[in-house]
Amino acid sequence: MTTQRRHPVPSIIVLAAVLVAASLLVAHVATPGAHPGGDNAGYVALADALAEGDGYVERWEPGAPNHTKYPPVFAGLLAMLVMLGAERWVELKIVAAAGAVVAAAATWLWARKRIPEGLAAAVAIATALSYTLLYHSRYILSDAPFLAFVMLALWLLQPPRDEAGSGGSSLDHGPRYLPWPIFGAALLFTVLAWFTRSAGLPLVLAVFAVLVMAKAWRRAIVSGVVVAIPAAWWFLRSGSEQGEYGSEFLLVNPYDPALGRIDAGGMLARIGANAEGYLTQHIPAAIGGPGAAAWVGLLALVITLLAVVGWARAAWPRGDVRPGAAEFFLPLYLGIVLVWPEVWSGDRFALPVVPLLIVYAIEAIRWGTRSLDGVRAAQAAFVGPALLLAGLLAAGAPVVNGLAADSEMCADLIIEDNAWTCAGAGTFELVDAARWVGDFLPDDAVVLSRKPRIFHAESGVPSRTYPFLDDPAALFAEAEEAGAAYVVLDRVSNQAVRFVGAAIVARPERFCSLRSFSVTEQGATELLGILPEGRPSGTRVSGEGVVFAACPADYRRESVGVVTDPGDRIPILID
Repeated sequence: MTTQRRHPVPSIIVLAAVLVAASLLVAHVATPGAHPGGDNAGYVALADALAEGDGYVERWEPGAPNHTKYPPVFAGLLAMLVMLGAERWVELKIVAAAGAVVAAAATWLWARKRIPEGLAAAVAIATALSYTLLYHSRYILSDAPFLAFVMLALWLLQPPRDEAGSGGSSLDHGPRYLPWPIFGAALLFTVLAWFTRSAGLPLVLAVFAVLVMAKAWRRAIVSGVVVAIPAAWWFLRSGSEQGEYGSEFLLVNPYDPALGRIDAGGMLARIGANAEGYLTQHIPAAIGGPGAAAWVGLLALVITLLAVVGWARAAWPRGDVRPGAAEFFLPLYLGIVLVWPEVWSGDRFALPVVPLLIVYAIEAIRWGTRSLDGVRAAQAAFVGPALLLAGLLAAGAPVVNGLAADSEMCADLIIEDNAWTCAGAGTFELVDAARWVGDFLPDDAVVLSRKPRIFHAESGVPSRTYPFLDDPAALFAEAEEAGAAYVVLDRVSNQAVRFVGAAIVARPERFCSLRSFSVTEQGATELLGILPEGRPSGTRVSGEGVVFAACPADYRRESVGVVTDPGDRIPILID
């Protein structure tokens, strides 16, 4: 009897399958709607400035100062699309969507060097199914490209499994023996990760740690020069400007500077609160989404505990094997997110550790089964990880269904290709006001608003957030400092009623009305003028509320042409 030899599936076919599966998932949950958060519009404005040759500046801010908060790689990728003619929110989402697909493929490329190829493919699909990756693939956000760069760098730095065993770097096959082109590509992806998100710094440190441990001094020096050039440019231009992350890190709450700077006791409390938050909320949410079933939280906890064992074994030097880049990156990255302000914590910061935790958990299971006899060990080494991965895939199914249903509902709500129809009445009215402002206000207008980056993207007019202070004088001081003669009394949240409303009640004569914007019967967004001291408007507060007087004629353009609806196009990108 002749036994046919089983041939493994070629790696290129497995990689193609991962790419196709990830692409289908990303396409299935894609949404035509614009994100109501300001980061999306901020990235668009930064990309527009780069594409126009103005530099990396905040066009939404009066005076267009240098931008010092978000590193420039993601905005630079968007700028390439803008220069190619992209004008729509959907078109610019291509960068994040492609980043998610590449992240899944890179996860497979890295994981197959540590665990069997079939299990690695399942890890890649589980990563592609994670709520946080799919959610951020739908919008103009840097999270998915960041994960792609991280995993690409770890893949190139990871020695094959048959050379270094499970994890770590063999002294004979470590970074000092990598061909220079491969090492150079790994270093490039490392720098791209760091300059996509500041949270990429742990990857840079991990690379240097591996080089130092391997005594690869020449490569360490070359790497130091390569990293130092863009780092020096970024930090020198950032300086101590207010927008830099470093200026906000030591605050108790970056969104409430009045609480002051954090002390040692507060930092310990922050670390404890963040540790609890990531174990019980953020990592489970990264896998199964907010409000995931209790069993998903238990699964995430089991994976995390197993991953600690797997990571400890991989990180512990044994024989001629030393910790690799992944072994350094994981604790360094977790260290940063644990000392991060609690208000910044969330599932998006858990995303980069999800594939690593899964692989380390699988390695722990496979290592733990080695004490069994041959057949039982082989069975347990497969069944254990398979059950773990089956749980992850089961957790991902409702994630895909939920995001796809949300996308379908948004598509049904969108009227005449307006990308903001499904963003809520308050945001829709704010955008409606911004588009009106772009056509009807003077060229030198500056507007205080709740969402200045969105307001600028849809109007082309500089905008600044009104101060979140109960003192009415603060609003007038901010308007004077910014040169703003307008403010939006919006319905995005209750901040406008609280802070702008307080100034209106205290000094009604300083305000006048330009136009109301409403899509529901529950209220309206008001575009108001702010008059200088001594030029009363006639606005008054009565028992029935505020009665606004009309603004003077010089608060609008003298002649107004026909207003063209940009539809789902972004006004600042329209030639």
